[in-house]
Amino acid sequence: MSSPAATAGQLGPSAVAVAGSRPYAWPYDGRLTATGFALVVVTGAVGDDLPPASAIDRIAELGERVRACGSTVVWVACDGTPPPLAAVAGDLTVTSPTANGFLGSELDLVLRTAGIDRFALAGWPLEVAVHSTLRRANDLGYECLLLEDACDPLDAGLHESSISQILMSGGIFGAVATSSALLDALESLNRPADSAGQGA
Repeated sequence: MSSPAATAGQLGPSAVAVAGSRPYAWPYDGRLTATGFALVVVTGAVGDDLPPASAIDRIAELGERVRACGSTVVWVACDGTPPPLAAVAGDLTVTSPTANGFLGSELDLVLRTAGIDRFALAGWPLEVAVHSTLRRANDLGYECLLLEDACDPLDAGLHESSISQILMSGGIFGAVATSSALLDALESLNRPADSAGQGA
């Protein structure tokens, strides 16, 4: 969702934002909840090319930690390509016949039925299936965060340009951050309120 740029300090004391997200503090309204958020893992087919093993390992760890925070993992198989990892109980799986996870699939219905209106994207290839899905999500009103260290391009030379397209015009397609920053924000939701200063 294209939104006015904001800094974490402008969101209010109760807001939760992903540290270092750019070009604005994500989510734009500071409303991050475990149940209203999902990790959307997009995979697509490009000839015989497969996502690198290192990318699969990163996504596996990321998925485990997102589930532990009480959020949902959604697997989106574009072009009929099966996800590189098996879904576990509680995960959602959607198949699209195209390179766009929303076209010809029930992804929008699945997300809205689950009460999810904001999500982070990971997957492969960044410049094809991930980017196409991100752009459509923005058109549909979702608040999107691309995890730059959890999205691998088919062509390494297109990684930076794929990121810069998201950042232009103040975040025309959403925001960008790292997986660790997202996990810090999600895990903070389950921490007890800071009691520093009490009993002084």
